[in-house]
Amino acid sequence: MPVPADQDPTDNVVRLNFTARPMPKGPQAMAPFLLEARADGWKMHTGGRTLDAAELASAADLLRDIARSLTDMARESAGQPAQPCIAEFVLYDTGGIDHWVADGADRTRLRLGLRTAISTIRDP
Repeated sequence: MPVPADQDPTDNVVRLNFTARPMPKGPQAMAPFLLEARADGWKMHTGGRTLDAAELASAADLLRDIARSLTDMARESAGQPAQPCIAEFVLYDTGGIDHWVADGADRTRLRLGLRTAISTIRDP
């Protein structure tokens, strides 16, 4: 369908130019760290050593795995039925994305879930 001459043809186009980094399926071996929860946020203690980029990414993946487990525990504690996480996507303002998909996840359900998630995004 032709675009009217007075309308920019890209007005209704969303372009994503990103690189994807699959997150590991479970905790990865890494240097140990201690996570301290405080009233003003949290702090990660590494025993005085500086973590490199790969170790920090591994720590982030481990914390995501912990968050999924805590969510499951919270639902169970509240007496709610389990709603297992089948995928997670982290979209950065640069367009980069990290993603995790559970083994054996139904790809059709995943696509429908992503469509639903995108459709809930509204302009302010």
